Amino acid sequence: MDRIFSMLSISSIAIRIESAVRILLVLITCLVFFTLVQDYLYASFRGGGYYIEESLLFSSFWLFFIPLWWLQWYWLKYKVKVSAPRMLIAILVPIFIHLLLYAGFIWLFSGLFFRHHFAVKQTFWFGLTEYLYVLLGFYVATVLLKGWYVQRKAVNEPTQVSPVQESSPLRQLLVADGNRKVVVTLTDLIYLEARSPYVMLHLENKKLLHRETLKGLETQLDPTEFVRVHKSCMVNCHKIQAVRSRGNGDYDLVLVSGQVIRLSRNYVSVFRQVFRKSSPQDTHPFTQES
Repeated sequence: MDRIFSMLSISSIAIRIESAVRILLVLITCLVFFTLVQDYLYASFRGGGYYIEESLLFSSFWLFFIPLWWLQWYWLKYKVKVSAPRMLIAILVPIFIHLLLYAGFIWLFSGLFFRHHFAVKQTFWFGLTEYLYVLLGFYVATVLLKGWYVQRKAVNEPTQVSPVQESSPLRQLLVADGNRKVVVTLTDLIYLEARSPYVMLHLENKKLLHRETLKGLETQLDPTEFVRVHKSCMVNCHKIQAVRSRGNGDYDLVLVSGQVIRLSRNYVSVFRQVFRKSSPQDTHPFTQES
């Protein structure tokens, strides 16, 4: 089954690449045609001669977008960590190679089929002065499009949860307590507080500092029992006695230890869902005080 899904995924990617290449080919064909027409109109306006062979040769500038776009896209694909220097390289290197290939191709082709060579340096500077804005626009747009595509993919893809974590959340922790290690049963926790790069575990009669981040520990806890109430705190739903509204969208959670923890308005929706699953309906603090 995995092999079938893998084949379907590869096939889907191949179809998308093929569609993109087809669109690019049609676009480049149109640009070559418009370049020929532009050269003809320019020659007619200036009263000079028009040589379609030379115009067609210099229109080869557009052809190099196909392989260089493909290389640029895949270079960005395999650079997991995108930084400003890498983005700059991804823009400037294709521009330089494009101009170099363009000048080299014209030099070679003109030497084989024309009476004189077009010098590489002359053609390179012609392409740079004539098409620099086009090159910048195209290769910058590709980098921006790739960044947008990666962000969109990250948003649309659900977070992968391993079967082990989903079926058997963490039940105990081995935590340092002075010179010894103690086993903490997570159901005894009242709440957890971020103390980067550690997390403070609050129990009924003591507090223990555990060498792990709150974010890392959150992925191992039972999501039906522990819920985040603001960016630096998680609470055991079974240790809440009451919920009091502050009147501004935030709430105060009164815990069994007597401590009061703020529930941020940004986490209220998720908190309600988790709490209603973890407690009987008739004992909801939300139904008692709000």
